[in-house]
Amino acid sequence: MGAEKVRIDYDLLTCVKESITQIIAELEDAPERTGDVAGAIGAPYERTQLSALASDFRGAWEPKRDDLIATLGGIGTRLDTVIDSYSDLDEGA
Repeated sequence: MGAEKVRIDYDLLTCVKESITQIIAELEDAPERTGDVAGAIGAPYERTQLSALASDFRGAWEPKRDDLIATLGGIGTRLDTVIDSYSDLDEGA
């Protein structure tokens, strides 16, 4: 059984890594951009349910966003490892 060659698309992996980095930056900046969503919604038609739901959603999303940032950071680190490892192998071949 012969050894098969592994083909690595470095451009694709680098593009994915850059996208992950941008997504993380957007997620980290999200709280600053959203500001007081509930206050911006106000009480349309004298009803406060929508602003209360928006506030509840924001509060529930915070820990999930932090988990997502951590997970994406881990994927980015693994991508860096793959890119570096295969680059080193290619240079040594």
